[in-house]
Amino acid sequence: MPVSIAGRACRLRQWFGSDAEALVPLANDPYIARYLSHVFPQPYTRADADRWIREQGNAETIAQFAIEVDGELAGGIGFLLGKGERIGTASLGYWLGKRFWGRGVMSEAVKVATQWAFDTLRVRRVWANVMEPNVGSSRVLEKAGFRLEAKMTAAICDRRGMIHDEYIFARMRPS
Repeated sequence: MPVSIAGRACRLRQWFGSDAEALVPLANDPYIARYLSHVFPQPYTRADADRWIREQGNAETIAQFAIEVDGELAGGIGFLLGKGERIGTASLGYWLGKRFWGRGVMSEAVKVATQWAFDTLRVRRVWANVMEPNVGSSRVLEKAGFRLEAKMTAAICDRRGMIHDEYIFARMRPS
């Protein structure tokens, strides 16, 4: 059964093969990728889009979503589930195409995705890391109810080789 999570400004849904064409120009933006995990390809090609969508279709647990705004693909959001000593936690990652910025889309996407993770995945803690210069991402997390837990000095490197402090934000499942 397809998963769809509706919000006011966006809808989160599973990835479809038909997303590949729109995904490439959105994701192939060095400015967006600059502060993302280096696992996120840059440049972002059609082969990358096809591989990502295929992997999501084969995933055992649905934990990655396309962000849709007014019926149009706008970005992605998802969770990596903790294992071993990190069982019951999930790390959150997200990105949004530039033309969708400044509309409250990502703050809402983070809120509804996190609530979905608490309700459906039954995690107790969702966390995200942010490179210090990515002020917009820190604001998104704060608006979504995340709390700054730690600042790790000179802990992370962006794609240009610049070293930054890393902020760890988290939100706990309500009791």
